[in-house]
Amino acid sequence: MQSIAHKILWIDDEIEALKPHILFLSEKSYEVTPVSNGDDAISLLKEFHYDGVLLDQVMPGQDGMTTLDRIREIAPTLPVIMVTQSSDDQLVNEALGKRINDFLVKPIGVAQIASTLKRVLEQLLPGVSLTLEGEILFVEPKDLLAVCRCLKEQERFGLDYLGNLTAVDYPSEQRMDVVYYLYSMAQKHGPVILKVKLPRANPVLASVTPIWRGAEFQEREVYDLYGVTFEGHPDLRRILMWDGFVGHPMRKDYVVEDQDAAE
Repeated sequence: MQSIAHKILWIDDEIEALKPHILFLSEKSYEVTPVSNGDDAISLLKEFHYDGVLLDQVMPGQDGMTTLDRIREIAPTLPVIMVTQSSDDQLVNEALGKRINDFLVKPIGVAQIASTLKRVLEQLLPGVSLTLEGEILFVEPKDLLAVCRCLKEQERFGLDYLGNLTAVDYPSEQRMDVVYYLYSMAQKHGPVILKVKLPRANPVLASVTPIWRGAEFQEREVYDLYGVTFEGHPDLRRILMWDGFVGHPMRKDYVVEDQDAAE
């Protein structure tokens, strides 16, 4: 299942030895461009857009700190993670003064890379905490509208189409998940899958109809079949079942009426 490919530039003179890490990141929806020196990296940064940089601190010729200076001339706000063999305080302070976003200390574990990149990308949404499980991004109910607006309006994402909005009932856990499948028609990528966990007894969530107009009927369907209330919806009422129908047929504890029973 395809999702957003965050574009990462990895600068390291031993890039060949990092192929297993690059493969791991590719499987986690990162598109990694490897380069072995600072000059090639600067040329790429002048021509292409990247969401983040992994930068080796020790390289022959132009070292990491010099490369960092040149990166900041081109892209002052681009997230940069420095990879170093030392966590020496002087080095850390110098690098922080030149505005790096985080450190990785060699030897690097693949899980360390993934978690660090996630942390840097969350800087786009201050105060918002996201959880990644496989290819699914879990969002807190209070953060849903901010995350959705960012995913639609940020040019790097451009998720302008809500392909599907549905729900999943977990009665044993007393929760209801609302699920969003998002696509970019302009950039031809997706789906990106969002999930929001709600209490089953009173599932209430903000409507995304102001962001994607196509959510109107889909939210009505989830309201009708699962009983999720979407606050701010322009016309929240049943869409498949008739007025006066009791219950929500897609809930797993719904009891189907016996159509052959005498009234």
